[in-house]
Amino acid sequence: MNKSVYDRFKYFMERETPVFRSYVMKKANGEVLDIETLPPDDLQEMFIDEVITDGVIADLFDVEQKVVTRKRYKHGIKLGQTLSRKSVELGCVRKPI
Repeated sequence: MNKSVYDRFKYFMERETPVFRSYVMKKANGEVLDIETLPPDDLQEMFIDEVITDGVIADLFDVEQKVVTRKRYKHGIKLGQTLSRKSVELGCVRKPI
């Protein structure tokens, strides 16, 4: 395992970030991460639920921040317009009448 990768993202690993953590561990174990193959659900989970910024995600995937931002917007993942999975699970979302 490449400890320098783990150390680089250590702050975010200390929080409850299971999806982000899984990608950090993949990278630390030598896997090359490709932003193009990142599933939209994982991106939404990291950005909305785990509160990982575009810049940090970009660092993890070795791309520019604007690449992550464009991918989010392409899939409709925007702050204030996307519900967190936790909100839905907790029933905080009202169904239209």
